[in-house]
Amino acid sequence: MKKFKIKVTKIAVNFESSTAKDLIHYSKIINQIQIKNSIHFNINLNSLL
Repeated sequence: MKKFKIKVTKIAVNFESSTAKDLIHYSKIINQIQIKNSIHFNINLNSLL
């Protein structure tokens, strides 16, 4: 998770100089991460019930 946080801060630093194409690319990656996390979270919840 630390590595991911570092990447996010790097994205934030480069935000101003990035192009629209880069932003779309980043948002796709972030969406994929969120989807994976939510699936993983749901599996964990189901195993608890």
